[in-house]
Amino acid sequence: MARPGRWVIGGAVATLLLGTAAVDHLRAERAGVGLESRLHRRLGRVTAVRDETTVELSMPAISKEAILIRLAGIRPIAEEPPDAQTRLDGIPPSEAAMLQLSELAFGREVQVLLDPRMTEARGDDLTVAYLRTDDDGGTLLNQRLVESGYAAADGEGVYSLRLHQSESRARRRGAGLWTFARAR
Repeated sequence: MARPGRWVIGGAVATLLLGTAAVDHLRAERAGVGLESRLHRRLGRVTAVRDETTVELSMPAISKEAILIRLAGIRPIAEEPPDAQTRLDGIPPSEAAMLQLSELAFGREVQVLLDPRMTEARGDDLTVAYLRTDDDGGTLLNQRLVESGYAAADGEGVYSLRLHQSESRARRRGAGLWTFARAR
């Protein structure tokens, strides 16, 4: 068992060295004993894309069944802006976003990162998490979807500033579904 003084000093040093996002992830690792706490920092493979912001992960060491992950800190663009309801190359916005998520994620190994602010019981079978890929230097899948213009930043999470900045850049470029917002 750790001594209280050691954690206070260790936490302060960790905050300075790693930043608050890393410390929040350390806290998430220590929190709870359910499925979510066993997912944090574990690797899984994306086996299906359910919708614009939800994927299924295969994690045999944790569960025999697929684990549903709702990508944290993002929301579908199809709800915003109104112009985006126009079809992109003949494809409805929600389908275009789902295709983009499939291209970015399907079959890839990802690391699950929980946000302690989003781990409360939701009443459904979804776990809200960030997914990090190793194939591109550890970028968040959530962020790549926002950067490509197929999701919008949403909420206050560990990576919310990063996601909001990515959304601003995507809007300025008219990337993905923001093409319609730019034409207004």
